[in-house]
Formats: sequence, C-alpha cells, structure tokens
Amino acid sequence: MKESKQLDEIVRLIQQKADKENRRAGDVLEEVIRKIKKVET
Repeated sequence: MKESKQLDEIVRLIQQKADKENRRAGDVLEEVIRKIKKVET
C-alpha cells in the first residue's frame, strides 16, 4: 500500500512540474527516466 502512495506522489510531482514548465507530463516522465538510467549505470 505504501508503494502505491509513493507512486501517486511521483505522478503528482511530475504533473506539477509539467504544468509549471508548460510541458507534457510524458516529456517530463521521459526526462525522469533518463535521469534514473544515468544513476543506474
């Protein structure tokens, strides 16, 4: 259950960032994924 709440929070933050920067949420999400991949490698 806790993971679900964290996921909701992540989605909310991505949407908030997209709204603030006038971008699509999908574009922001792709940016986040790229950053995560950089950390993993």
